Amino acid sequence: MRRGWAAWLAVMVTLLLASNGWAQGVSKAAAEALFKQGKQLFQAEKYEEACQKFQASQDLDPAVGTLLFLGDCNEKRGKVATAWGAFQQAISLAEQQEDKRLEIAKVRATALEPRVSKIQVNVPIPVEGLVVRQDGEELPPSTYGTALPADAGLYNIEATAPGYKPFTKELIIEDGGKTVSLDVPKLEKRGSDAPAPSPDPGGGATTSDEGGVNALLVGGIVVGGLGAVGVAIGAVFGTMADSSNEDSFEFCREDESDICSQEGVDLREDAQTQARTSTALFVVGGAALAAGTALIIVSLLGDDEEEGGDSATLAPWAGPQGGGLLLRGNW
Repeated sequence: MRRGWAAWLAVMVTLLLASNGWAQGVSKAAAEALFKQGKQLFQAEKYEEACQKFQASQDLDPAVGTLLFLGDCNEKRGKVATAWGAFQQAISLAEQQEDKRLEIAKVRATALEPRVSKIQVNVPIPVEGLVVRQDGEELPPSTYGTALPADAGLYNIEATAPGYKPFTKELIIEDGGKTVSLDVPKLEKRGSDAPAPSPDPGGGATTSDEGGVNALLVGGIVVGGLGAVGVAIGAVFGTMADSSNEDSFEFCREDESDICSQEGVDLREDAQTQARTSTALFVVGGAALAAGTALIIVSLLGDDEEEGGDSATLAPWAGPQGGGLLLRGNW
C-alpha cells in the first residue's frame, strides 16, 4: 500500500501543477462575466441581485472597481455598514496596487462613516467554555468589548457554556452612527444536567490497509468524477462561445473590412474568452478523467500484487509539450 499512496500523491501533485494556471484563467473569466451581469442589474435598479453578482465576482477575482460597485450597491439597498466595509476594502486594495481610484474609495468611506452604527458585546464575567454568537455566528473572544459595524435590523445575541443556562437577547439597530452595547451577565449553573455522552470512537469508516477503504480506488473515483465535471463545463463554455460569436454578426459588417460596432467587438471578445476557457477545461478535465481511470486500475491490480500476482505502477512524467501520468506494469 505504500506504493499506492506514493502513486496517489504523484497524481495529486501533477494535477495541481497542471490546473493552477487554468484555474486562474477560468476564475478571471467567470469574475468578468459576473461583474458585467452585476452592472446590468445595478442599472436596472435590481440592487439585491446586483450585489450578489458583484460579491461572487469579488470572491473569484478581487478588484478595486468591483468593490466600489459593491459599496454603491449595498448603500442603495440600505446596508450602510456593509457598504462602508466594501469601501474600506477598496482603500486597502487600491493602496496595495497603487490604483488611481484610491481617493474615490476614501471619499465614499468617509461620507458613509457617520451613518454606520455598531454593536458592542461586553463579557464582564466569562465562564469556562463560554461561546457568544450573533445571529448564529460565533464572536471571537478578541471582539468582546469592541464596537463592531452593523447594518440596521434585528440581531439575536446568545451566550452558552457547558453546564450553564443559556442567555439570549434581541437588539434593534438603526442607522445613524449609534453604538448599542450589551453586557452578557454571569451565566447561571444548571441544576441537574447530565454531561453529554462522548461520541463512539469506534464508529465510522476505517482507512487501514486491512479491511479498510481502498484509498486509490476512492481517489480514482473522485479525480475521475472531477475530470468528467470539467469536460461537461468545458462543453457549456464552448456552446456559450458559439452563441456569443453568432450574436456578434448582428453588429458587424461581414465584408473585407469586417467592421463591428462596440457591442459587436465586446461579443467577439467574450466568444474568444469563452472558447479559451472551454479548451482549458477540456484539456485539464480529460487529464483528470484519465488519471482517475488509471488510479482505479492500479487499485484493482494492487490486491493481486499482494498475493504474488501481477504488478503495476503509476508515475508522473513531464516533457517539453506538457506532462501527465504513466501506467506501467506486468499482467
